[in-house]
Amino acid sequence: MTPEGWLSLTLGDVANLSSGTTPPRLRPDLFCPPERGGVPWVKTLDLSDRWIDRTQEHVTTDAVSSSRLHLQKIGTVLVAMYGGFQQIGRSGILRMEATTNQAICALELDPSRVFSEFCNYWLVHSRPRWRSIAASSRKDPNVTKEDVRRFAILIPSLGEQRKIAAILSSVDDAIEGTQAVIDQLQVVKKAMMADLLTRGIPGRHKKFKQTEIGEVPEEWDVVPLGDLLTKGPDNGLYKHQSVYGEGVRIVRIDAFSNGENVAEETLKRVRIDQSERERFQLAPDDILVNRVNSLSHIAKVGFVRALSETTVFESNIMRVAVDPAKVLPKFGFAQLSSERAREYFLGRAKQAVAQVSVNQQDVKHFPVLLPGIAEQMSIVAALEAASQRLRSETESLDAAIKTKSALMSVLLTGEVRVRLDEEEAA
Repeated sequence: MTPEGWLSLTLGDVANLSSGTTPPRLRPDLFCPPERGGVPWVKTLDLSDRWIDRTQEHVTTDAVSSSRLHLQKIGTVLVAMYGGFQQIGRSGILRMEATTNQAICALELDPSRVFSEFCNYWLVHSRPRWRSIAASSRKDPNVTKEDVRRFAILIPSLGEQRKIAAILSSVDDAIEGTQAVIDQLQVVKKAMMADLLTRGIPGRHKKFKQTEIGEVPEEWDVVPLGDLLTKGPDNGLYKHQSVYGEGVRIVRIDAFSNGENVAEETLKRVRIDQSERERFQLAPDDILVNRVNSLSHIAKVGFVRALSETTVFESNIMRVAVDPAKVLPKFGFAQLSSERAREYFLGRAKQAVAQVSVNQQDVKHFPVLLPGIAEQMSIVAALEAASQRLRSETESLDAAIKTKSALMSVLLTGEVRVRLDEEEAA
């Protein structure tokens, strides 16, 4: 049902539609890097769902004049028509004049009827409909310019549009600000981690020695991980997909990111017998190493916290447990999830069919840098503080994203109406 005072129209009713093209790639003289000038050329991956103020590629002025490239105005709304289900419906607003390729439909809106930011938020909110059209209308997953022309949009007054867009924009600003903080914290943590795990607490060590892995504090030892283990390395449990769905929880490779705790809320369930339960049951402080995956994800490492119920681990994962009298579990985990460890495992990865793998011997031979327990505790505390700050900011980001989604659902449908003062109404 259309909210009172709103209009139910189509994008074709309120915008002129056009699309671009790709100049011949055999003519390198038609393209130029952004730093050399030229004209911005927008592709689907340039669409950010908000503002577009830069592109990966530029085309030359000759390309614009010699092909079907149309120079789009500032404020034009762009929407992706194809490129796979993850790309269809991506959108953005030009903050500069630009051209586009053929996968993008440009909407030159009637400014007396539609505010560009409101239209863009409508497109973002409507993305599931784009994908539905792409899936049902034809063999290839894409939408056409005619699909865009017929796409429905609910339009309140310009005053309401601007107020709705302003509310959602303020949430987007908060999201972008929080993401920038997270990005910077990740850089700082990575640098801090590399320094603490190779040189120790700042100012504590005056003398250093050369070892097989470089210069380390003179008091530290370099010990193969295998000499520090009380359990493992053990490969996990293989079960056919048909027995998934009920039973005990199982950790799979998607249950943790490198250097993070296992996320219990993501775990699936599998039916196993008692002997399998006893052999593959995880315990707090176990460390998990991804042994088979793509090159970008091989040897990622997860940490097992206190578990609320019986949990086992799958065959693509190895499990180890360290002797806490020699190395704190969290310190061993930090060493295994460090950039140095990643370089070590990448250098030993074996090629399999479309994947790579590391084995138990690779894990056992990993050289652990070992300070005394007291310094290990200080290093773990510093890393935990950095991780906690990251978790806090990530929780704030998740909350802002959920708030935006909720606001879009009620504001863009008229379920909740915004109030306008006299100036805004005018």
